[in-house]
Amino acid sequence: SLRAIFCDSLEVQEYLFWTDDFLQQFRKRRGYDLTPYLAVLRQPGYNDFYFSHPGGLPLYNVAGGDAIRADYWKTVSELIYERFYHPFDEWAKEHHVESRVQAHGAPGDLLRIYGDASIPETEELDGGNTVNFMKLASSAGYDYGRRLVSSESFVFRGNPYITTPESIKANSDKLFISGVNEIVYHGFPYKFDDGPKGVGWFPFQGQFSSQINEANPIWPFIPKVNTYITRMQYILQRGTSHLQIALYRSSLNEDDTGPSLASGAVKDPLPAMEKELTRAGYSWGFVNERVLLHSTMKHGQLWTKGGGGYRAIVIPAEMRVSPATVRALEMFAAAKLPIVFAGGMPQPDVSFKGLKQNLEEVATGLDRLQHSASVSRVASESEAAARLAPAIRPQLRFASGTVLPFVKKTIGATQFYFLRNPDDKATQTTVEFPETAVPQEWDPWTGKVHSVAFEQKGGGVVIDFALPPYGSALIAFNKAIRAGSTPAPWTETKRQAVGDGGWEIDAVGDSAQGVGTRLHLRMTQLTDWLNEPALRTFSGRATYTTYVTATAADLEHAGRVLLDLGQVKDAAAVRVNGAPAGSLVVQPFAVDVRPFLHAGRNEIQITVVNSLTNYVSTIAWPKIPGDYRQHYPPISAGLMGPVSLEYETAGRSR
Repeated sequence: SLRAIFCDSLEVQEYLFWTDDFLQQFRKRRGYDLTPYLAVLRQPGYNDFYFSHPGGLPLYNVAGGDAIRADYWKTVSELIYERFYHPFDEWAKEHHVESRVQAHGAPGDLLRIYGDASIPETEELDGGNTVNFMKLASSAGYDYGRRLVSSESFVFRGNPYITTPESIKANSDKLFISGVNEIVYHGFPYKFDDGPKGVGWFPFQGQFSSQINEANPIWPFIPKVNTYITRMQYILQRGTSHLQIALYRSSLNEDDTGPSLASGAVKDPLPAMEKELTRAGYSWGFVNERVLLHSTMKHGQLWTKGGGGYRAIVIPAEMRVSPATVRALEMFAAAKLPIVFAGGMPQPDVSFKGLKQNLEEVATGLDRLQHSASVSRVASESEAAARLAPAIRPQLRFASGTVLPFVKKTIGATQFYFLRNPDDKATQTTVEFPETAVPQEWDPWTGKVHSVAFEQKGGGVVIDFALPPYGSALIAFNKAIRAGSTPAPWTETKRQAVGDGGWEIDAVGDSAQGVGTRLHLRMTQLTDWLNEPALRTFSGRATYTTYVTATAADLEHAGRVLLDLGQVKDAAAVRVNGAPAGSLVVQPFAVDVRPFLHAGRNEIQITVVNSLTNYVSTIAWPKIPGDYRQHYPPISAGLMGPVSLEYETAGRSR
């Protein structure tokens, strides 16, 4: 059955938005005739998806030009919501289907348009694939009471065939901490042989990722990644969010500076503010004028119309406020809601009609606000976070080490914290949680629950994390869970090299030599496929076979034996003595093979697959400008090691 109808993003963009009765609607809503000022509206490049430069200078300007352009865009925002997006959502409701809407293609109030849909949807292609951008959709879900927030995921412009299981996992985690809880793959899941041999037809070929189907060597590993995503989505969809800080945005569109400024581009203050709030352990979401005007105060918190609660508002100086917004802020300040102005006071957002009066109203209102006991004015983003501390307890505290992006969810009596390492380097951090329950680690890869080593300190729980590149951790607290034994640390007693006798390699895939190429090679030392002429343009699977001798004494004393593959590009499946020992898709590429080893000679087989990129580099695409082979050369692939067996024993549990 049909679940939802979908509205994409850039497909609704236009050079200059208009409608037959626009001038009449403008006069009705803004109170003056736009006709004499038409020449001041357009900014060159604005809303051209491929060559846009938002925030540039207009073609012409007059005194009050910024206010005129702001009035124009407000009118466009209202009309496109009333005449397109809202009817779209209402039609879906009338026909008992949901609406999925990527509002960021609209020249309008994005939070309102996202929030009106059944499912607000962001994407990784637009907005620079930043948390700042993707938080727009999830903030709308929070502000307007939408349970699901989806994303058009794993879509990258440039090298469309470079997607790997690890990149899917890493980008999923980025979406999760951005507030997304429903992943939608961008690309094509079907295999059609009409097209380049070995790859087949793909609607975005040579331009956008991802081609995830049987033609891609990583296909057999996708179910494992999807299992991880599914378990994470269950927690995030069932869980309730508790955002603490409302970050105020004045712009209507996705561009933080807004399209109406005549003075050129303005520094985007939000990423720095978001970084400092995360560093201080606070969760945050976006609000704008409409959200604030429809919010109320209850029990010392600001509550949006959709049921999202905030405990403070932070307003960067680069934002703009209208007379109505200032009046709402005064009401919240009177109710003792903490309000922090960062970097100075915001600029006025006023209509051209009554310009002088509106400017005075904003100025006097902001002056009154500065004398309110619950209002603070600070010079920097870090000071803003520090100013919140006396009134609002953070959701966690980074005691030492790396600051990690995180998200908190509540399901019943259980508090979940998800933290991710966004970097390609391993990292360590110590985190203090304001919890009194015993922590557990929930493993989304296996579905298993493990005890966690922790320390109780200052009325909370302290946990040391050591995360691999792009690693993550899901920690749960529930007071009904009794304390168990703390897991003992593993101690390595012996490390044994694997492959000293060389490797036999049998490969099947596609390369410059042809489709369905079969290769047999022998390597005395592991190396990148880029260094092996027969494998340089190869995409497919290659099985490495070698033998290693284990002693009875080593096996008897080992609690586990990790087969560490070292560096792998891009995924691997391990067999020991003919038995499947595990599939590995993320770092560290290591698996416990103790159950499969026996004393004496053991056969080790490691099947490695890479992405389609290396084979695709050999294809001359007829519809793609330029030479694809020049733009996207082959990349690192294969088993590069070093491969070793690590014999470990467990200490005593505490």
